Amino acid sequence: MSYWHLTAPPAIGGREGWLPKKCEVAVIGGGLTGILTAYMLRRAGIRAIVIESHEVGYGQSASSTGKITVATGLTYGKLLTERGAAAARIYAEAQSRALDEYREVIRREGIRCDYEELPAVLYTRRAPEKLEAEAIAARGAGLRVEMKRRTALPFDVSLALVYPGQAQFHPVKFLAALARRVDVYTGLAVTDVRGNSLLMDDGQEMEAEKIVYACHYPFRNFPGLYFMKLYQSLSYGIALGGITPLPGMYFGIDRGGLSLRSHGNTLLLVGGGHRTGEWGRDPEHTGLSYLRAAAIRYYPRIRVVSEWAGQDCISPDGLPLIGTYSSLAPDHFVATGFSKWGIAGSMVAATLLTDLITGRQNVVAPYLHPGRFGADTLRTAIAQGGRAAAGLGKRLLPAAEVAEELAPGAGGIVRAGGKNVAAYRDNGGALHTVAPVCSHLGCALTWNPDTKTWDCPCHGSRFSESGSVVSSPAVKPLANLPDKSGNLTDRKEQKR
Repeated sequence: MSYWHLTAPPAIGGREGWLPKKCEVAVIGGGLTGILTAYMLRRAGIRAIVIESHEVGYGQSASSTGKITVATGLTYGKLLTERGAAAARIYAEAQSRALDEYREVIRREGIRCDYEELPAVLYTRRAPEKLEAEAIAARGAGLRVEMKRRTALPFDVSLALVYPGQAQFHPVKFLAALARRVDVYTGLAVTDVRGNSLLMDDGQEMEAEKIVYACHYPFRNFPGLYFMKLYQSLSYGIALGGITPLPGMYFGIDRGGLSLRSHGNTLLLVGGGHRTGEWGRDPEHTGLSYLRAAAIRYYPRIRVVSEWAGQDCISPDGLPLIGTYSSLAPDHFVATGFSKWGIAGSMVAATLLTDLITGRQNVVAPYLHPGRFGADTLRTAIAQGGRAAAGLGKRLLPAAEVAEELAPGAGGIVRAGGKNVAAYRDNGGALHTVAPVCSHLGCALTWNPDTKTWDCPCHGSRFSESGSVVSSPAVKPLANLPDKSGNLTDRKEQKR
């Protein structure tokens, strides 16, 4: 369980039941982006209805580090090189406004969410020249930064880039409070959008003048073609109790680098990331075992409070995709591809989407427009096409294992009844089997033993061991268990 869920209020609000037949704006997704967008629209005089398939803050918002910062990796150096000084400055201003807006919302609404202002620190143990270049770009973009050789981390660094005046908070406490200021319907999954009509998994239908996709990864494939632009990445987290608080928030830019921040006397250690569906490909730098080893190495007398995994949408150029969903759907809007920096990005998205819906100008809009196309987009589209082809091809390969070989707690693609099935044997010895292909676009699934989920390496959909949807773009559960003859059958859609 995510540390933020573990320490959150018992109920996060939201209503269940019948939706209205019509609304001004429908927001799909009850995370930070969705709730903030509905809140900003309400302040602009527009009523928005948020639809969330689970509970408010179920997804990535509750798996984040809770850092509100303009320090988003090596973004400014990349922007300066590829898009010029003006782009770097405008993006930095948007990030800075997001930080200011969080501070103002928390003050205005009187939200108790453990908000604390601290410096954000990027550090490296191997590549100081990268941080030196980022410092130059950040200063050119109007940001205040400092260079240091020593930090409060339990290991040496070669260089640290410090951004003073940043902040951290408890994201689920913040969401729980803000969700009470907007209209949220929970336990409803949007399974399809036809024109401006939203279809729910329980048969309800609602028409909206405008629709916002704030559901992490857009599930509507056409128009937009987001499945060709985005991939997803998993990271892991461990909360360690009884650790002296760090005087800042830290992020390592090196391969295998760690993210560290404190919440009281609890330290959140995050890292071990890999592309979704590729667990075990690089065991030296990824997975929970890598993170556990780092925790023991730097904090030998640890007390583990919780462990979890979070998923990020990665865009081709590292900047989020925020704006009109497609020129063919001008009343639909999207915010996705935050590339591991979704806290400040959610506020940027909420502000920008509100401006677009209300007809106000926003200078950052052209730089984040989802339809932008460059060399990064072309490379990503080609790579995604190749992965999809490989994922579809793997469906034809017979599995090497049989179900009887699976140990308790293990999962994998096995042979059953002459066909491949995705099988998981629980600790009680019972076998759970579902179809081995993703319900999104049919790619072969892989088993993640750290999260006990079936993961799609093509587009990042994830499913529980019983086949229910954990995260999009898939909206349908996996096909049903085999019957006694070993033939797979389809089951009716169920709630995610």
